[in-house]
Amino acid sequence: MSTGAKSPAFLPKWLSASRSFLWRSRGVLMGAAALLLFSYSGLSQSIDNGLASVRMSKITRAPSGTITLVAIDAESIKIADQWPWPRERFAKVLNNLNAAGAGMIALDVDFSARSTEEGDAALQQAVENNAGWIVLPTFVQRDLKQKNTPFDAIADKAVVASVNVELSKDGRARSYRRGYFYDGHYYPTLGGVLAGVEAGDAGAFLIDYGIDVDKIDVISFDDVLNNRFDHRLVSGRSILLGATALELGDLLSTPHSPAVPGVLIHALGYESLLQGRTLTSPPHTVLIIIGLITLLLGSLLGTRVRLARLFIGHGILALGLLVVPFVVQATLPLSLNVSAILFAQLWTLAVGIRSDIVRKERDLVDQRAAYLTFIAQHDSESGMPNRRAMIDALANGFLPNGNSNRLVAAFGIERFVDLRGAIGYTHANDLVRMASVKLESAGLGDVIYHLGGSTLCVIASIEAGERTDQWLASVNAATKQTLWVAGQAIDIDLRAGVVVVDNDAIEPEQILERAALSLDYAQQKSRAVVQWGEAEFDDPQLKLALLTDISAGLLRNEFRLVYQPKYCARTHVILGVEALMRWDHPKFGAIPPDRFIEVAEETGAIDALTRWLVEQAIQDQTTMRSSGLEVNVAVNMSARSLGDPNLCQELIDKIVEAGALITVEITETAVIENPETAIRSTNAFRDAGIKLAIDDYGSGQSSIAY
Repeated sequence: MSTGAKSPAFLPKWLSASRSFLWRSRGVLMGAAALLLFSYSGLSQSIDNGLASVRMSKITRAPSGTITLVAIDAESIKIADQWPWPRERFAKVLNNLNAAGAGMIALDVDFSARSTEEGDAALQQAVENNAGWIVLPTFVQRDLKQKNTPFDAIADKAVVASVNVELSKDGRARSYRRGYFYDGHYYPTLGGVLAGVEAGDAGAFLIDYGIDVDKIDVISFDDVLNNRFDHRLVSGRSILLGATALELGDLLSTPHSPAVPGVLIHALGYESLLQGRTLTSPPHTVLIIIGLITLLLGSLLGTRVRLARLFIGHGILALGLLVVPFVVQATLPLSLNVSAILFAQLWTLAVGIRSDIVRKERDLVDQRAAYLTFIAQHDSESGMPNRRAMIDALANGFLPNGNSNRLVAAFGIERFVDLRGAIGYTHANDLVRMASVKLESAGLGDVIYHLGGSTLCVIASIEAGERTDQWLASVNAATKQTLWVAGQAIDIDLRAGVVVVDNDAIEPEQILERAALSLDYAQQKSRAVVQWGEAEFDDPQLKLALLTDISAGLLRNEFRLVYQPKYCARTHVILGVEALMRWDHPKFGAIPPDRFIEVAEETGAIDALTRWLVEQAIQDQTTMRSSGLEVNVAVNMSARSLGDPNLCQELIDKIVEAGALITVEITETAVIENPETAIRSTNAFRDAGIKLAIDDYGSGQSSIAY
């Protein structure tokens, strides 16, 4: 789960913000825990050691030139042809060095055990000849229980120094001490005593392996023994005498070499002390704290920075973490361990990369959502905002407030089907778009909505004190337009249905329905503008019931006939009755025939109604006859039914079979619209002995002449 994961829309803002904060905090806490584990692991130390070694190998220094190494090398051992050597040899070397003007002479040779009486005496005399300027070694065994020191006769006249070297966890000689405390006694190290450390100073430091040990002057033991050496390399210098021959086994592993003679480690310790290159590192805890601060800041900033800038920033930081320790170590005896900070940086870089990926994924999701929203709220052909967009607009801020009313106008292009057939679908869409531009330029609304087909809709606001009729006049003025489509001028007439929304109780769907009904009425009556409330409009639910419930109403016996007597004013006699159909709808109550007959003709349900009408009239006439009442029953036949010869024949058969006295009334419209079929059907009724009558006499049609 991403740090920049998007909260559900229904969450309060404060909860979303808290969730985001907790998520980021969890990432920081996880990073802090990982940093602590890393910092106290061997991996952290290995990285720091490796970086320190690289710095030392690049920041090189020449030795001070104040010390000379007298090496017990392989050549000297070979010439002597024995080991260990008689102590007379060491005594002679000490005397030759003293004679050459040597300063302090430190020996990294074990003299804890006695040798021959003559050899020990010779060595003792050589030490006494330069009392206080000879340094003899002491060291603690690996079991930390046994300590080797020079025998008393020579130790009393010499300085005793420790030759122990501490190894790091990886077995390498990285640090050096100025001195050690053994059994309550202080012993300076061999390098420390030569460099003149203060008594009691047992501080440790990192050896500066950048000092080029290969440039320290070296004289072979055998050359000194035989006085074949340059006295200038000895005069006034400190002398360090020790084994360099591999076969003697006095070897230590360092960061730069797997096997270095121990005497050279003491020489580097001396040089580090003398040149002020006793390298130290800040406390581990301080470095961890800096790493935690880096982690916190990096985690906070990394989630807000784009990936390119993130890489640049971390690149600069990484470069700084590598370069700055070089600069510091080159100028100060300070070795900066940066593994904790590097870990924090890498962690925050990973967090930043992940945040950027999550952010891009979220952006893609948002873009997809925006695209889907755009598709859902725009017509696919015209590219204009559609009905859904208008519903949302009405639901979000376009309903009336205390200072204004909202007006909604639905426009329809007259004869749009004919125009579309003439110019094609593509140009028809252009026509719709151009009409919307005209409406927008007329100041009727900032957004024109396309509700499908040729229907356009606008929303306008009338502030308090403004006149609604002025806006309606603007609507009326915009209903006649000349548009250029496909290189030709097309004159169009727009019809408009207008709804004034003066309260917020009305639903957006109802507003649109009223606008559509007003537009339908304007188109039916060929009026430019019709405002809701100017005429009676069918309830939309009633309209739906008329379209869908007629057949179901017949099955549920919701229809009935009432009979209107036909009275002769001259003879004062009832000549017959006319069957009138009524519909008792369970929801809308009594629905008169002028409401549902027209719909039945449109939907094709008129045939079923006509069939039921004739059958019910025959049945009712039979009932009247049984009561002694013989009357002729007139039934109305629609133009559609009269135009169906099969239905007419079916009705003729029913009437003739029942012997009913039925008069079929037809409208003049039925005869005029389809005279040939109507004449054939009326002839069929006449030939069967069924009376015919013309309905709606006096409605403006010359029925008698026809």
